[in-house]
Amino acid sequence: MQLFKLIFLGGFFISTLSIMAQDEDLSKLLDSSITTDPHEPVIASFKTTRLINLATIEQVKRGELDFRIAHRFGDIAGKSGGASTFFGFDNVSDIRFSFDYGILDRWQIGIGRSKGGGYGQTQVFDLNTKVKLMQQRKNGFPLAISLFGGLTFTTMESNSLASSITNFDKTSAHRFSYFGQLLFAKKINDQFSVIIAPTIIHRNLVSLGDNNTQFAIAAGARAKISKRVAIIADYYHLLNVSSFQKVIDHQMPIGLGLEIETGGHVFHALFSTNTGIMESQFLPNNTAKFTAGQVRLGFNISRIFTILNNK
Repeated sequence: MQLFKLIFLGGFFISTLSIMAQDEDLSKLLDSSITTDPHEPVIASFKTTRLINLATIEQVKRGELDFRIAHRFGDIAGKSGGASTFFGFDNVSDIRFSFDYGILDRWQIGIGRSKGGGYGQTQVFDLNTKVKLMQQRKNGFPLAISLFGGLTFTTMESNSLASSITNFDKTSAHRFSYFGQLLFAKKINDQFSVIIAPTIIHRNLVSLGDNNTQFAIAAGARAKISKRVAIIADYYHLLNVSSFQKVIDHQMPIGLGLEIETGGHVFHALFSTNTGIMESQFLPNNTAKFTAGQVRLGFNISRIFTILNNK
């Protein structure tokens, strides 16, 4: 009887090892078939369509609406900050709310309204669009490429002073500015993604000695520190600084923040040196100095709504 038990247990043990080995071989086969697919897309390089100031290659999916609120407070320190303004909370540098809608999975359109911040025109509407040109693939094309651009226009009352930046008496075209970016992004691994963006802006009305058309290069990154939390950063460098911008001591915009996903929302708590939110404002007009304490706390909030069910 004892011998029979030993034979039975031995047979059971050998058969179990055999089944486990077969399962392991099947698992390896399945993993191999997944990772070698050259057409498998790389997804979620970034969590939202923007970092702090810089747009990302992420799109609003077809039939979905992205409602966003962006807010920049006043200077934390310096002459306009400190305890008297509760470190900038008493002041508002700029605020913007926007709606982006996915026409297709690779094409979105958007509209926004900004208070406007810093030197220049305020009370700003913007229209924009983004098109995904190339998708990064795990074993194929190494980059994601998107085209992003749009226009802004101000609804301010015209100032009749001839030299004013808000003199729109001659033509309403002076109310318009334009911007465009070619976005190149790469998800290095599950924790780290980078993006670089050649940028152009054109303003129909500028101050004496300023450039109507200007070029810049932008860069950004996202580093995950947990499943729902990441560190984000971006930076813009203006290439053709005008004589006017040298006079006003133009500064390059930079931002650093913490990204938190809370179910249906994505929240950015951030610090930035720029006062304006739109490209045509913060890029040519930024004069805030980090060394002077002219850094402001801000936030971005994104909420996705499904308008059309694609199923």
